[in-house]
Amino acid sequence: MSNKQTNTLAEEGGDLIAILKDAVTQSGLSLNTIAKESGLSQSQLSRFVSGERTISLESAAKLFEYFGLRVVKPKQKELPLAEPEVKPPLKKSKKK
Repeated sequence: MSNKQTNTLAEEGGDLIAILKDAVTQSGLSLNTIAKESGLSQSQLSRFVSGERTISLESAAKLFEYFGLRVVKPKQKELPLAEPEVKPPLKKSKKK
């Protein structure tokens, strides 16, 4: 996977952590190279990939940008507008 390539991930409920780990491992690049070029520390990246620690949102954003990935929120299906229910007017009672 090239860091110049832009991918769109629109998997509903997709595991973003797994996607990032896959991007790192499938890139064929060393952790040192990825860390230097993405702005992360090599030890932070190594601990993240090995599962020893989680990754901050800021660091995850750096990796997404580095690999040309972006998160796209799936569009919700638009529900048709309900037809308004028209009720007959209330009958006025006649005064006696």
